[in-house]
Amino acid sequence: MTSQIETNLKFEDLLTERHQLAALTRMLTSKVRGLERMVSDLTRDIKRLEFDRNLEMEAKEQAKTAKATAESQMEASPTSPPAAPAEKKKITQCR
Repeated sequence: MTSQIETNLKFEDLLTERHQLAALTRMLTSKVRGLERMVSDLTRDIKRLEFDRNLEMEAKEQAKTAKATAESQMEASPTSPPAAPAEKKKITQCR
């Protein structure tokens, strides 16, 4: 009889511990999901920042190249004035 009671108490203790562990598992799982979302958001933000930085660097490089090209053209012909564009007359059709 005493053995049966001890067995039942141990069984109840094990069930209680199992329920506590299950609750802890659920809590930790939800925390892990939250952390995974945070990591995904941070990764997305980092990629967006890298993309923006690359665009800015490309724009600076293009501006630098355009400036260098303009300066080299100015140095190549400093005395000759720029050619005047030919005057174009608009032709209108009457119907």
